[in-house]
Amino acid sequence: FGKATTLADDNVTTGKDVFGFKTPKKSGGMALKAAEEVNRTTPKSTRTTPNARLGGTPRSNSKQVTPNKFGTPGRKSANTTPKMTGSGRKRLEPATPMSAKKRVRKTLNQNSYNIERNRYSDSDQNSGDSESDDQKSDSEDEENVKPILKPPSTPSTPARKGRPVRIARSVNTNNIADSYFEAQHAKVITSNRTLSRQNTPRLSEDEVNKLLSKAGIRYEEEIAELIEDHKEQFIRWLSLVHRGYSVITYGLGSKKSLLQDFHKQHLSNCDVLVVNGYFPSLTIKSILDSISDDILDIEGSFSSTSEQIQAIHNTLEEDIYLIVHNIDGPMLRNAKAQTCLSDLASHNRVKLLCSIDHVNAPLIWDQYKLAKFNFIWYDCTTFLAYREEAAGSDAMMKASGGLQLASIQHVLEALTPGAKKIFLMLANYQIEHDEPSYPGIPFMELYTQCRADFLVTSDLELKAQLTEFRDHKLITSKRGSDGVEYLIIPIDKPTLSSFLDNFQGV
Repeated sequence: FGKATTLADDNVTTGKDVFGFKTPKKSGGMALKAAEEVNRTTPKSTRTTPNARLGGTPRSNSKQVTPNKFGTPGRKSANTTPKMTGSGRKRLEPATPMSAKKRVRKTLNQNSYNIERNRYSDSDQNSGDSESDDQKSDSEDEENVKPILKPPSTPSTPARKGRPVRIARSVNTNNIADSYFEAQHAKVITSNRTLSRQNTPRLSEDEVNKLLSKAGIRYEEEIAELIEDHKEQFIRWLSLVHRGYSVITYGLGSKKSLLQDFHKQHLSNCDVLVVNGYFPSLTIKSILDSISDDILDIEGSFSSTSEQIQAIHNTLEEDIYLIVHNIDGPMLRNAKAQTCLSDLASHNRVKLLCSIDHVNAPLIWDQYKLAKFNFIWYDCTTFLAYREEAAGSDAMMKASGGLQLASIQHVLEALTPGAKKIFLMLANYQIEHDEPSYPGIPFMELYTQCRADFLVTSDLELKAQLTEFRDHKLITSKRGSDGVEYLIIPIDKPTLSSFLDNFQGV
């Protein structure tokens, strides 16, 4: 190999000169640069006086301008324009000072750092402190920095200093759903502390009446005087019912004796029907049958209660007085019974006098029924004991068919339509096969009838429904000698028949 002629040349410089940066060097370059800058920005005269050539006196509003040394611009407004110096040259001034730019840049960097550090902080809890911090920073900027053309955009709300960041709690929705269905699937445990398990035995109706008759009446003289005051309203009651109104009495105490006295004094020679609304086996059909059969002697059968009421209205020629004790009784609180009574009382020949004892009794009537009743209300407080009204309470007496009727009515109202049809099927079968040795309907026969009417799809579904009936004491079951399960409703035939007649239109 031959040696490189370029490097071997005598006039070749060193390697530093060959491979180094080509930076020109001038002696005194910085001094020349500074002198050039001073000559460019510094005017020849340090003071400019207006109208100097003319030698006039400067005006009072003229100001002296003293430039800064070494070309450092002073603080001026952001909208400053180039001005003429005394020598006629233009002097350029920057719009924003460099110190203000550095301060704004530092503020933005600090805000961005705070945003990254507190990204998951709760902004709602710290909004008040952030607003105060922003106001303080704005006031400091206004004091230190005078006009800024474009202020920085408002940063996100930083977190409060010294408070840890709260992380959102993770919720396991699968466990919540599983626990909900487990709670719904769990068997409802009811208490077995019933009245039948208590040591105090239930009393018969005769025993209850005997105990109530022994109880004396306190303030007997005051109560007798109060009742005499009420009897003075009898003439007014009679006048009101003849003018098309119905009289309703309310107040504390039994009002049955008061209405009976009105009946004896003023209605002894009239057609009167007395209805005991507190009786547990009372039905609206029995009331209508008493009017049509016993008073008006209407022959024939009726397909519905509305048809029977219309026949009674067409047959009426004389006044009929209808006295109802406890028109808000257990068997008269349903909409069907109140509708029939209001339709019956709307005729001008039907005179209605009634009483209520329940505190919420007015809630069973709407505006339509009240318009038909056309009540006039009288406060007839007597402070008498509810002996006859409370005699039908099954809380003190042994359960019988008549006393169970009201409870069955309330239980059936809470059942599904399919369950109601199953119970009615049981009741109809029991009435049709009423025999002294009637054991009940066999389970498989009931299942066959329910399957034919599409009430159940399997025997398990029917057993579940019968279990609900047993829990409410609606039916009882027993096994015969052949091992077949028999079902029976523990109510006598007359009471069960009246229940079916009352339940048909409900």
